[in-house]
Amino acid sequence: MRPEGRGNPYSLFIIIGCMIVFFIVMGLGSRRHKKQWDAEEQLQTIALDIDQKPQADSKEDILEILNDMIDKHAEDFYMDVNVNISKEDIEEVAHELDPFLGRLSMYSYATSSVQEGDGEAIPDAYAGVNFTFERSIESFVYDDLRKDIPIPEDNAEALKVKQECELFLKENISIGMTDFEKELAIHDYIINNCYYSTSFADDMSEYNSYGCLVNRKCVCEGYARTSALLMKLSGVECKLISGKGKGELAYDGAEQGHMWNQVKINGVWYHYDATWDDPRGSDQILAHLYMNVSDQIMSLDHEWEQDKYEQCISMTENYYMKNGMYFDDDTSFQQYVKDQLSAGERQVIKCCISNLDLSEETMYFIFDYDGISSYQISTMGLPDYQYLEIHIN
Repeated sequence: MRPEGRGNPYSLFIIIGCMIVFFIVMGLGSRRHKKQWDAEEQLQTIALDIDQKPQADSKEDILEILNDMIDKHAEDFYMDVNVNISKEDIEEVAHELDPFLGRLSMYSYATSSVQEGDGEAIPDAYAGVNFTFERSIESFVYDDLRKDIPIPEDNAEALKVKQECELFLKENISIGMTDFEKELAIHDYIINNCYYSTSFADDMSEYNSYGCLVNRKCVCEGYARTSALLMKLSGVECKLISGKGKGELAYDGAEQGHMWNQVKINGVWYHYDATWDDPRGSDQILAHLYMNVSDQIMSLDHEWEQDKYEQCISMTENYYMKNGMYFDDDTSFQQYVKDQLSAGERQVIKCCISNLDLSEETMYFIFDYDGISSYQISTMGLPDYQYLEIHIN
């Protein structure tokens, strides 16, 4: 017989064991609940991110969002665009991006609708638009040298362009130089160290600063992009202009797509075209004909959508005007030539002219000076605005 008042000695162990099992189960449940909570929190975060996608209700919104994302070095990005904004409008906005930064190489446009039950599907008010942005070599180099954003180590071309830019700046740009002096140094450096290439091989470097500064050959886009990069690095405002060139300086003399620059010198905008100042052909005339000209002069042999770019109405910083070498009347031109001859010039006289009389009868005064047996006149440009050289023999 078991003594009264004493329980089974094993019952305590059973109770303790049950409690251990209970707490283990509760612990596992808690961990499961924590994982569930974490998953739900993650889903909520993703949903929040989706809800916070950039949303554009106007073309201005699209441009602002694009510029913001590009400034953050995004390559692929997404936004919701109001369906009232057409695909054509989006393409138009994409073309308004600063081409110096790069280009939108592609984008997709997708619409959706919501349907409840058997009711009619209601189109969503926004379309999803995906953009892919290709950053330019020039943008990578500028951001590295001026914003301390390193060029990716695998971008070998941009790294080489950076080295060339650093060398140029060290040897050619100094404190105290004016905008015009910086511009002139850039203009002449590019022309003296690069030649116009029309190989049309699959060499895309001809269209950027790598072709100009490293390979030393490029087409007009390479000249313009390199000019813009060196100008910006030197503290001179500069933009890329896309349009058409025509006339005797256009390739093969035919109208063609062309790129050049607008530069801001002493607070005023001018056109600048290093490509058409680079000597080509047998004459090899190095000129500054397109260094700081007005819309009026530039439109003689260039076409562009003028309302999309800066207005250029001045010739004050024009290379020849600034150096007293631009003439639009016969009297002042002839006096300039006489002054040069009186000073002993017997090799070449250079200037820029507009619609002047260059007939042998008018220019015969040259033989009034000692030691001159003949002369030869070379011109480049259009009668309304042309570079002139008088070679003395």
